[in-house]
Amino acid sequence: MPQPVSNPQNQANNTGAQPTPQINTSNSNIFKAYRMIQLNKMDMKSFDDNVFQAYTFIEKDHGGSGVKGFDFLKLVKMLAVEYPPEVVHGLLR
Repeated sequence: MPQPVSNPQNQANNTGAQPTPQINTSNSNIFKAYRMIQLNKMDMKSFDDNVFQAYTFIEKDHGGSGVKGFDFLKLVKMLAVEYPPEVVHGLLR
């Protein structure tokens, strides 16, 4: 079984932020989507294109029939790991 992979950028940062949760590499399209979204800051012109590409990666797992709720929840939880649980819960409502 593959070993979990984590984002070393967050682990090395001294801001007190929590490291990125470990990600099971067996779901590589979720991991690719997460990395694609993390490539740019939100105010960069290419951010929207990266988010679109991220959803395309996830959609491949379902034969092009759209992003399923479970995958969306996993991605949001990965992206919002540094936020308090109340904020993440509010995003997922």
